[in-house]
Amino acid sequence: MGAALRPGPRKKIETVLVLSQHPNPSFSYYLEKRLGALRSVRVVIRSINDGAPSDIEPDGLFVVVCRYVRPEQIRWLRGNIDRLSGISLFLDDDMAAIVTSPDVSVRYKFKLLLFGIFPLLRLNPLLDFVWASTEPLATSLKTRSSNVFLLPPAPDEEIVSFKQARPLTMAYHATGVHVVEHKFLVPIVEAAMARHGDLHFEVVASGRNAAVWRRARIDARRLHILPELTWADYLHYCGMFKVDIALVPLLPNQANACRADTKRIDVCRSGAAAIFSETEVFDRNRQHGEIHVKNTFECWIAAIDELVASSEKRRTAAVATRCSLQQMVARSSLTLPGLSPLSREPTK
Repeated sequence: MGAALRPGPRKKIETVLVLSQHPNPSFSYYLEKRLGALRSVRVVIRSINDGAPSDIEPDGLFVVVCRYVRPEQIRWLRGNIDRLSGISLFLDDDMAAIVTSPDVSVRYKFKLLLFGIFPLLRLNPLLDFVWASTEPLATSLKTRSSNVFLLPPAPDEEIVSFKQARPLTMAYHATGVHVVEHKFLVPIVEAAMARHGDLHFEVVASGRNAAVWRRARIDARRLHILPELTWADYLHYCGMFKVDIALVPLLPNQANACRADTKRIDVCRSGAAAIFSETEVFDRNRQHGEIHVKNTFECWIAAIDELVASSEKRRTAAVATRCSLQQMVARSSLTLPGLSPLSREPTK
């Protein structure tokens, strides 16, 4: 992260401004509920695409940068730094690890460099706090800066009814950064689809990930390749179509080691029974009845076979992941480091 951070808020906070590529899952899963718990302050949310927030009074303003920021916004922050109450940066990815990965698309790397990494050279000296989504990520950031605080997911609890109708739909929903996971799943899904004639498969994929699935030996009539959607469109789609079996692989690398287990939220939203990779990421809120398997072809095929064959197994797994989400919600404080005097916890 570079230079040491500033010591903390400098003035009384009157307004909180969030700069975000809005809407996005990072805001939804980490900030939205917490910002809603703030009292006695106004909260303003601006897309980074809107330019500098020159219409907002900087006196008493606390600024939250959610992952990305543009040069014109940094110029405005620098010009008003002595009038601001403070600045915090929220991160939920190890961007440096993603950029150095050979499996990530050039387009996504360019976005991370342009709006996530290069701006830090000028943003770092202005920061009062960095909020990190997981302990591994916070530890990585602490080696280069101070005032780094853990900010785990604080989602709303997603409750969706369990689905039992045939034919069954199995799905893998992931962003384009998960190239290795797409490649890992192809032979597993090919085999599962050949074994179960009434099983349909849905995957979110664009570009080379979509090309991998088009080449797969899967009956085209039972394969649905959904292009990557905006966050708002994805939430709308998930509200319209439910999933029976969700595949949630995570292969070992530095970027994945810093991830949170927010895929559980997506699983609960879809009403699915999930198969998770056996990893520390998904051990965080693991519940009895969830299905966690080693990253081998045999283990994943066996787990899919088990869920396809038994509606009771699917129900048990879906309920278990719902319980894990409830635990995630229960463990999450609604306070924001640096803004904690302004926060209120829900009545027990």
